[in-house]
Amino acid sequence: MRHRSGLGGAVVGGILQTLATPGSVDLVGASGSVCALLVGFGTLFPNLQITALIFFVIPVKMKASTLGWLVIVGSLLFWAFGIERQIGHLAHLGGGIAGFLVCFLYKKLGMVRSLAEIPPPLPD
Repeated sequence: MRHRSGLGGAVVGGILQTLATPGSVDLVGASGSVCALLVGFGTLFPNLQITALIFFVIPVKMKASTLGWLVIVGSLLFWAFGIERQIGHLAHLGGGIAGFLVCFLYKKLGMVRSLAEIPPPLPD
C-alpha cells in the first residue's frame, strides 16, 4: 500500500509542480513521495500518538493526523507566500493530496486493518 501512495505522490506532485510553474522545470527528489507517505499514514491512523523530531533533536508529541495537516497546510502556505521559491512546494502538496486520496480510498474499501488487529512485533 505504501508503494502505491508513494508512487502516486511522486506522479501527482510532479504533475502539479510542472503545470503550475511557467517555462521549463527541473524536478529532482522524492519529497512528493515522502509527503504522500506522511499524509497517508495520518489518514490511516489519525488518532495514533507519535513523536516527531523537529530539526532531528526536539521531540514534539502529536497525533498522526496533525503531522498530515502540517504537511498540507505548510506546503500550501510556503507556495502561496513564495517562501523558498527554489523548492517544489506544489510537489509536496500534490504528494500529500495523493497520499490522502489513496489511503482514504483503501480505508473506505475496508482494505486496512485497525491497529488493534495488527499483531505486535516478535521480541528479538
